[in-house]
Amino acid sequence: MTAAYFAHHSYQIAISGDLKDMEQDEASLIQTMGMESSTNGDGIVYFSTSGISLVFAYALTIVQCFCVLYAVFLTSPSTVEVIVTAALLAIVVAITDEMLKQGRFLRSRRLKWISLKEFVGYTAIHFAAVTTLSYWLYGLVVLSMVVYLASTSKFIWGTYLVPQV
Repeated sequence: MTAAYFAHHSYQIAISGDLKDMEQDEASLIQTMGMESSTNGDGIVYFSTSGISLVFAYALTIVQCFCVLYAVFLTSPSTVEVIVTAALLAIVVAITDEMLKQGRFLRSRRLKWISLKEFVGYTAIHFAAVTTLSYWLYGLVVLSMVVYLASTSKFIWGTYLVPQV
């Protein structure tokens, strides 16, 4: 689980953080790898990626997924736990696809995908401990996470769950 958290946080910093600031003029790892935004004559901002930037982003996601699966299988999971884990991780990969989709760059939409990936990623990692915690305590952990994220976002940015950073 610790390795999964590390991969998750690395993605948040290296990919999500730089992606949300794509239109800013500051140092960016993903921009040096070939992800970029450009504006056409109509003022519409477009997002494009390079092969190396996609490999890096998906590699971090896949590392997180394998670490979660490994942690789950260490606990002798039931079939239901394997299915739920696989579903959560499939959602993480699908959200990664949406975050990195080339085309029009709407920052607010990218922020929603970034926030959703953070939430589902944490939920999947926490689920690796369900056999130790119990379903009830797992639910309490997820509920606590939602309350924390919502209250912090509301306090700092004035919105629930999707930051205005």
